[in-house]
Amino acid sequence: MSSTNDARTAIGEPARPLGGRNRAAKVSAFFALGGVAFLANFATGIAWINPGIFVGLAMLCALIAYPPGTWAASGDAG
Repeated sequence: MSSTNDARTAIGEPARPLGGRNRAAKVSAFFALGGVAFLANFATGIAWINPGIFVGLAMLCALIAYPPGTWAASGDAG
């Protein structure tokens, strides 16, 4: 029986686990979703108490998500 990792390996190279693929893209997606979550608080009404905090945190998440996302998209990410 062959596993799904066997089909992705070259001859003589060990299979890479799927958990470690493209860590930069995972970091970027995590912070991008965090920014969306901060902005989604406006739909619940809790963000209207102090909107500057939630917009600021969403912008901070966007600024953190951008560099690893561009690095991952350039093809240099592992």
